[in-house]
Amino acid sequence: MNIRFFNLTINVKDFLVTSLIFLTILNSGSLLVKSIGDDFFFLLEFLFSGIVYLKYSGILNFSFNQRIRFNSVHILLFYCLLSFHIISYMEAVNSYIGFMMRIASIYFLSEVISPYQFWSIYRKIIIWISSLSLVGMCLVNFFPSIISFLPIESLRLSYIINVFNDKISFNNIFIFTWPVHDSYFITRNQSIFWEPGAFQLFINLALISSLYYKNKFASKENILYFITVLTTLSTTGYIVLLLIYFQYFIKHFKINKKQMFINLWIIVLLVLIVFQSKIIQNKFSSNSFAYASFSRRLLDTSVDLLLIRDHWLFGYGFGDYASKIWAKKSLLLGGGTSSSNSLLLFLGQMGIIISLLYFSPLFKNRFLNSKILFFIILILWLSTENFTIQMIFIAIMYFPPENLKNKNITHNTVLLT
Repeated sequence: MNIRFFNLTINVKDFLVTSLIFLTILNSGSLLVKSIGDDFFFLLEFLFSGIVYLKYSGILNFSFNQRIRFNSVHILLFYCLLSFHIISYMEAVNSYIGFMMRIASIYFLSEVISPYQFWSIYRKIIIWISSLSLVGMCLVNFFPSIISFLPIESLRLSYIINVFNDKISFNNIFIFTWPVHDSYFITRNQSIFWEPGAFQLFINLALISSLYYKNKFASKENILYFITVLTTLSTTGYIVLLLIYFQYFIKHFKINKKQMFINLWIIVLLVLIVFQSKIIQNKFSSNSFAYASFSRRLLDTSVDLLLIRDHWLFGYGFGDYASKIWAKKSLLLGGGTSSSNSLLLFLGQMGIIISLLYFSPLFKNRFLNSKILFFIILILWLSTENFTIQMIFIAIMYFPPENLKNKNITHNTVLLT
């Protein structure tokens, strides 16, 4: 169905699907969402995804594919197992419901579009976000006087607490946000997200998707991703970028000598950027914020491992109740009030049984199994940023990259009609 807006003809399905993918990105780390309220945006995506599922999956007409699907079995089994967890920790029931809504939103979308369609739209959105972030970064760094005309908002982000024990203030022009008291020699590019380390995940994910589907490194799109990652000054972002290019280089090792020589020099350049960058050096400078953040991550990992040891089978719960348990253990060691290692945090909260079921879509993902470096990248992301239960990670599990010949069908062979 199409609608006309002035002289434009808009396809309703395309508009809804694009809006949902954009909401998935926003709900996975946008400061706008955090400042207005997570609940509103999560509920909005859940309702829209449910409408799209009912309208375009064919379920209302009983015309959907009757074959048993992995995603359907996975979400049903996970919900059943999670319900026993909820019974044990009723005080956190709202947190559990919110988590289940996130999974359901991505599941509904996976029943309507294919992984190829998802990642194609995702990359288009990231191209716009990256381009606008570079514009914002240039304005701030080359014309700093404009900062006085921009609004300031303060947020109390969990990862910042007990590092400087204060709220962090952000200037915000919606296409680009940055801390007011940024101590780096230039303002780092964090785009619309809570920090540059979060932004790099979205860019590198788009780069991985582009390389998988287009198989061409030196494209304008990939160059944009490359430059944008560099502007984040993110340690994790640089290491991931190096791993991505190393994987690409290994795959195309048998190319002509000239191209191999160029690839080799690019890898050398990336290595130099990673290990000579100021952000890396700051990790080992005891009077820098980067050093405090790095030390905090190491301590968080220690706390998580201790809690996993004590609650390895069924976990210690979810939501505010679990946060108090974690904070109590952490404060005994002189740490903060929340973990920066979302992978180990999830393992401790849910236990090994529920965690294995939650991550099971990754085990059947042939792309992950054949690209071991991407699996390493995922672990690196989850261990350094709060992404284990974010919608973008759920999308990675439910939208595994697939062969181009399947680009017009959904992951579950349901056609868009």
